[in-house]
Amino acid sequence: MLTADDVARFQFSGHTLRFIKTAVKKIGVPLQSARILDYGCGRGMTVAKLREQGLEVYGADIDPQYIANGRPLLAERDSDPNDVLRVIDNHGSTGFPDGFFDIVISNQVLEHVEDLDIVAAELRRVMAPGAVALHVFPSKWRLIETHLFMPAVHWLPKSQWRKTAISLCLAIGVGPRWKELEGLSRNEVAEVLYRYSVGQTFYRRVRAIRNTFGSVGFDVRWLTPGRVGVLPFMNMPFVGNLLRFGLRHFWNVGVVLTRTEIAASVTESEQVCVV
Repeated sequence: MLTADDVARFQFSGHTLRFIKTAVKKIGVPLQSARILDYGCGRGMTVAKLREQGLEVYGADIDPQYIANGRPLLAERDSDPNDVLRVIDNHGSTGFPDGFFDIVISNQVLEHVEDLDIVAAELRRVMAPGAVALHVFPSKWRLIETHLFMPAVHWLPKSQWRKTAISLCLAIGVGPRWKELEGLSRNEVAEVLYRYSVGQTFYRRVRAIRNTFGSVGFDVRWLTPGRVGVLPFMNMPFVGNLLRFGLRHFWNVGVVLTRTEIAASVTESEQVCVV
């Protein structure tokens, strides 16, 4: 159950907040008036945190238990929990009206989406013309898989090869420390992690992501999450391009979407953002 203490301890992503403040200037909407959707909101931690700051933020998630765990706190804070937090249905609908949102954000969500076409179409439906979105997620070729904490297992086909790699990592003490794994044998843990990897993670090449969103009417730009230490090199010829390519393909991916009236041509321009 989401509690006030959970929200108080939560450290909101700095790059996402900077994006929101920049976005409202771009679209010409006052910050306090902008409607914001946290897509894949879980229990609604980010929703509750931003609502504390007076922002009009809503959340949607595919897991009804997460939504149920977040609604009581919002009810205590004089929000309509059924309106603010919504369950994404089996057809991918969030239930929000057409063109309702000015800004959409998600963090570590798109790698869990099996059918990206459905998500892209729904996001376009609920976003107003000119609305913008930021989605940050781990790249397909990131060395350490960010949920299992194992090297390169997600590079392998969803087959016995991947399951064997997971077992080998467990044998040398590498892997997650999930509470639900306590008391299980190594083989049982390997089975649980393999099933999670197969059923809950869907890594894609950046080109596939770009084409999917571009095909339904989004202008697509890359926001390269960077580290403070590499920022001085970003404007250097060749070196900057190499660093941007490496961060986008082997670290985190940040995709910025602008909803257009018609299917947009995809651009390759990008910016650097510190995370």
